[in-house]
Amino acid sequence: SVAACAGVFFVGLLRGYGLLQMLKTAISLAVAAVPEGLPTVATTTLALGIGRMRNQKVLIRQLEAVETLGAVQVICLDKTGTLTLNRMSVVALHSGLRRVVVTNGRFLAEGRPVLPSEQDELLRLIHVAVLCNETEIDGDAGAQVLNGSATENALVHMALAAEVDVTSLRRRYPRLRMDYRAENRLYMSSVHALDESRRLVAVKGNPAE
Repeated sequence: SVAACAGVFFVGLLRGYGLLQMLKTAISLAVAAVPEGLPTVATTTLALGIGRMRNQKVLIRQLEAVETLGAVQVICLDKTGTLTLNRMSVVALHSGLRRVVVTNGRFLAEGRPVLPSEQDELLRLIHVAVLCNETEIDGDAGAQVLNGSATENALVHMALAAEVDVTSLRRRYPRLRMDYRAENRLYMSSVHALDESRRLVAVKGNPAE
């Protein structure tokens, strides 16, 4: 567009038209030509981008994707099996106002070992994490296999490290109902029988909910 406008400007001068007249004509031509040419220029530029990315073995099906990629500043990648193993683990608990760190199967509060079996509040927290949980345990004590989601498996692993007999606990509090997490319900709850007249509700999820 700039080259065409400059050409018209100089040709007009060579043919004897006035400087101001040709300047106005060239500017008018630019104002008219630039918006008309933008779709063509944008499409051509995106197509060239697709060609360059194809040389890098990247397939782009939509032109708009190239424009979106051009605005990306940070890319975070996580490939299970390479960067992570999909084996989650509990690293800390908050019981009351105290933070308990879990490391290598040991529970530490302020750097000192803690036995969950001797801490009623902490033990109750672990029981809730196990009861409101769908992970199934297969095998005996020596070779237990956990079948469930990575998050729920991590909670059961923590309970086993605390020497909680998960199978006996679940038998003691049989589950009557399970309400699953949903898009408009950011927590999961389960109802268990305490006795003939009382029920225990175990909840895990977003604390604000």
